[in-house]
Amino acid sequence: MRVPAIGLGLCALSLACASAPAPTEPARVSVEVLRGFSAGYDEPRADRAPVVVLLDATPSMRVVTRERVSRYAAAQRAATRFAVALPATQPLWLYALGADNAVECQSVLRGTRAESSADRSALLAQIDRVKPQGEGALAGALDGIRQDLWRAQDLFGSRIVVFSDFGSECGGDVCASAAKLVEAGARLDFVAIGEAQVPACLREPAGLSENAPPPIPPTPPVHFRLEVSEPEPMVVGCSDAGGLPVAVPPGAATVVVDLDPPLRVDAQLDPGARRRLQVLDFPLLDPPTRQWRWVELPAHTASAPADGAGER
Repeated sequence: MRVPAIGLGLCALSLACASAPAPTEPARVSVEVLRGFSAGYDEPRADRAPVVVLLDATPSMRVVTRERVSRYAAAQRAATRFAVALPATQPLWLYALGADNAVECQSVLRGTRAESSADRSALLAQIDRVKPQGEGALAGALDGIRQDLWRAQDLFGSRIVVFSDFGSECGGDVCASAAKLVEAGARLDFVAIGEAQVPACLREPAGLSENAPPPIPPTPPVHFRLEVSEPEPMVVGCSDAGGLPVAVPPGAATVVVDLDPPLRVDAQLDPGARRRLQVLDFPLLDPPTRQWRWVELPAHTASAPADGAGER
């Protein structure tokens, strides 16, 4: 008795993974998701610990992006939206790195502090006024902010949001400086501006110290899948963001990342290509911001930026 075969087309109706024969060497696709605050993390705190915005205003932030604006202009816009979106009673502090025209590597500049939305206008105006001028170390800036928060007895429960391209012209161990903040009970959030990647040690700040309580409640992994439409619609592979790459037949494919709402990115994949989709999901901005870009990964070498980028 013969058992009828089940058509592979059914795979498109579920999230289960299927395999398809590749006529040539398959392409390999991975996904990396860098997440900002989500709405669930914005619950009021009884002690009203401040949120700290750190703007990188070093010379490398003057570089113009593919969107024809400078990295710093993009950081200013994101920081302004973030500040405006915070709850009305949330204290907000501003710091800027590189805002002075000193020749040597400079310390972080302490900016305006607003206790509530009623007096945030001066802080927003300062975000607009600060311009990139001199060099400074991001590690030193984090150390300076930690000391200020400690002196104000506001270190535990504080949140530090860094807008930077992560240049290292002035050196310093940014991972060690971030770990000290986490160990003291602060939360860290990093927004990569331009082509730079957030250093690996900063992508999961809660893991910088084994003894520190997680600054953000643990979240389930972000899943993604690869879909093709030829020779018929099907799912050809599944994985987790930050996990193993998915092998996919060369040609047109769609990456579907299980965010809210889901992100769908079309791609044309060459045989043997190794590509990573980097996604920045920042739901607390107003409007919520989601950016993505492709990074080409030559075989057995460090990653290099791809030519294409996108935003939605």
